[in-house]
Amino acid sequence: MPRVGVGEEVIHEYQQLTQKLDELVRKIFSEWSQLVDRQAMKRLDIPLMVRSQEKPGMLDMNFDKNVLKLFVEIHYWERVQFEIPHYVVDIYQRQEDLRNLRENVLLVVRAYNRIISALSTEERSLFRERIRFLDKKIQPGLTKLHWSSKGASSAFINDCLLHASKIQQIVDNYKASNLNISRCAQTISESLLLHIDGNRVFHDMEFQEAQEEHRRAVQSRLQKLHEEICSFMRTTYEVFKADGPEVQQHWIFYTKKIDRLVEEAFRLNIKWSLQELSKAINGDSKTSPSPLFRVMVILQNDFPGSTAERCARGDTLEPNPPLPEGHSRRGEEDTARCIVEFSPTLLQLANIVNRVCSEILIAISSFKRLPDILTKEKSSLDPIHNILERDEEIKKIQALISGGMATNATLLQAYLKTWDSFRMIWEPQKDTLIRRYRRLNPMVSAFDADIARYTELANNVQKQETVQNIQFVMLDCSQLKFALVQHCNEWQNKFTGLLRQMATEKLMELHAYLRDNAERVIRSPQTLEELAQSLTLYDTLQSNLSKVESQIMPIHDQFEILKKYEVAVEESVLNTLDSLNKAWLSFQQSLIDSETMLKKSKEKFKAGLIHTAEEFKKKSRSLLEDFAGRGPFSSSVGCEPALEQIAMFRQMMNTFKEEENTIRSGLSMFKIEQPGSKDIQAMEKDLDSLQLVWEATKEWEQNWGDWKSGRFLTLQTEIMENTAQGLFKRLSKLSRELKEKNWEVVETSRMRIDQFKRTLPLIVDLRNPALRERHWTQVKQEIQRPFDQTGDDFTLEKIVELGLDHHVEKINEISTAATKELSIEQALENITRTWEDTKLDIVSYKDKGHYRLRGTDEVFQALEDNQVSISTMKASPFVKAFEKEVDRWERCLSHILENIFMGEDIRKQLPQESAEFDQVNINWKNIMDRLNKDNNALRGTHFP
Repeated sequence: MPRVGVGEEVIHEYQQLTQKLDELVRKIFSEWSQLVDRQAMKRLDIPLMVRSQEKPGMLDMNFDKNVLKLFVEIHYWERVQFEIPHYVVDIYQRQEDLRNLRENVLLVVRAYNRIISALSTEERSLFRERIRFLDKKIQPGLTKLHWSSKGASSAFINDCLLHASKIQQIVDNYKASNLNISRCAQTISESLLLHIDGNRVFHDMEFQEAQEEHRRAVQSRLQKLHEEICSFMRTTYEVFKADGPEVQQHWIFYTKKIDRLVEEAFRLNIKWSLQELSKAINGDSKTSPSPLFRVMVILQNDFPGSTAERCARGDTLEPNPPLPEGHSRRGEEDTARCIVEFSPTLLQLANIVNRVCSEILIAISSFKRLPDILTKEKSSLDPIHNILERDEEIKKIQALISGGMATNATLLQAYLKTWDSFRMIWEPQKDTLIRRYRRLNPMVSAFDADIARYTELANNVQKQETVQNIQFVMLDCSQLKFALVQHCNEWQNKFTGLLRQMATEKLMELHAYLRDNAERVIRSPQTLEELAQSLTLYDTLQSNLSKVESQIMPIHDQFEILKKYEVAVEESVLNTLDSLNKAWLSFQQSLIDSETMLKKSKEKFKAGLIHTAEEFKKKSRSLLEDFAGRGPFSSSVGCEPALEQIAMFRQMMNTFKEEENTIRSGLSMFKIEQPGSKDIQAMEKDLDSLQLVWEATKEWEQNWGDWKSGRFLTLQTEIMENTAQGLFKRLSKLSRELKEKNWEVVETSRMRIDQFKRTLPLIVDLRNPALRERHWTQVKQEIQRPFDQTGDDFTLEKIVELGLDHHVEKINEISTAATKELSIEQALENITRTWEDTKLDIVSYKDKGHYRLRGTDEVFQALEDNQVSISTMKASPFVKAFEKEVDRWERCLSHILENIFMGEDIRKQLPQESAEFDQVNINWKNIMDRLNKDNNALRGTHFP
């Protein structure tokens, strides 16, 4: 290299710099040597580990950073060849040992911190016993073992690492279990209880059945997942089951936490399942819902075997066979009420969806709370399915589903109205309308128009859309269209059947009319009745000729319409139709021949009737005379024989009346008036009157027979009087009406009842309940004959036998007196009862053994009332029987001594007592006069 002028300067400057740097290094080393801690070994007299201040619960390695700095400084001073001071040589010689010890301590710290950091605050409480055990193991490293210690630290570290690894394994298992539980919970939430195949459309109960099958499979899978969670929990609990109460309490908290996780998983499952259903029903914001249900539109009614039901099954309908004459299907078709309906119905469809929704919730009702399964302490929370039923999100989704169903139901109902234009096909009752149609007797042209109208309606039905989608429902109208077409066919069959039936009936009826009447009208009459019938028949047939002839052409027209629509008609009917014109000609000829024959028969029967009428007059006169001579007009005949005779005469009279009617009817045919027989009319009137008389007589004898043998005390006098009065009125009326007849039985029966009426007051008096034994004794003394009025033989007949009816006035007096005495007796009984029940109101006075009378108003009121009653009794003329009793009560109820001492006789006998009474009476009057003038309580009671 070439030398330059500045090279030496650079070398010189370099040497100076080197010298200065060496001096600087020596100076720094000297300063370091002076500043270095001469007691560095004492810095090792600190515990190996210390609790972290920054991360509570964790450990930090407790090695002095100044020692580490010292080791680094010594290392670099040695590299620059400086001699290390002797007071740091010892600690520097232990550098390698301390490094190994630091790494081992760091392993313990990391193992401990890894355990603590892996656990949350709640989990640390659960692992309290394990952490406490590990804390005991590392406690020497926090207190006793220092960095300066030798030998013991290695055993301590190994022991700590061993136990830390064991606990770490437990924690790892615990975390793995938690992870597995989380995965199970996630699987639970994702295993939806509802599965909807977007490419499948369900019919009838298929959706419900498919969901039930899917739900059973998912429910089984959820049950296994739930059992796995319980199994993980039980395995984890094996670690803690021997721990103390605090750990057990934290285990319960942990179980509740996992239980909430499971509950949330089920909630998400239900929520997402219902969202799937809601999406299927309502669609989403981008697309409308795809068809989910196939709903058949059918013609529905509740009549088994009806047209609509057979159509719904897809049965082929045949025309109804013709019914026998006089029969109808009124009990069948008339009861059917058809409507266009969905199958399944909207209600059934809603029930299917609602059932699926409810079954989703019910599916998880079998899952119990984890605390109920894994702990002795039962959960205080409601079952999971009850909680989810109240969940707001789930309720909102259910509301969306219900809203979608309601909206769709409205659209479906609106769709149904599009079929209203075809109501005339199914709504009218066929048999009812056909019966009404038949009564109208329509023309042939009307039949033709109505049959063609239903052909047009059937074509219009076929033009309607068969399949149509309305939101999530696919409507299938094939069955409805088929049913309506079948109804149209039925209508056509009904009309053609009716036309065939009516045409056949009219044909047969007209043919029979011509044949039968032709035979009847030419038949010669043998009796008067037959003559009348033949004349009537001839006139009727003659007047109806034009009407009958007008029926022939419409019948031919009806069969032409049947031929047009290819309706099968029996061969015998067609043969009858062909012979109709011939029968009409034959019928006309029969009427001509009949007219001549009837004129001859009328002359013959007229002569015979006139002779019969004369003979009848003689016989009726003879019958009336026989009744007048042998009739039951005397009372000696007896009721039963008399009524039998009347019935016999009435039967004979009715026979005569029938004969008379026959004669009169026959004569009227020849315009001869024959009046009714006066003898027969008179006899009928007498028979009616005589029967009324004997019926009243019989009724009286029956009643009298019952009354006279009955026990007297049990007789119903009111009924007897009413019965007798009614019969007497009837007989009195008949007596006036039949006065001129002089029938003895009328007056005899009336007099017997009148005699009984006069004895009724006697019966009333003798049945007076006031009669006592003393009264009966008076009656016996009056008639001077003994009898036992209480015996069973004391009857109405016995009374007549004793002659009591001859003493009516006296017995009436005794009965009246008994009534008056009864009132006195009852008044005395009332007084006795009053004083038996009256109590004095006595109360204690100042609790010192004294008593006072408190209230006497009721006592004095009763006393005054009874004294008035006693006075009234004493004034009565009927008191004699109770005189002693009345006197006794008069004495008992007297409360004034004045009545005693006012008599002169008593005052003479008791002069001293009379004087004392007078003095007391005067003093009491003075006291009461003073109190009356001054009624002040204090002054009145303290008068001097």
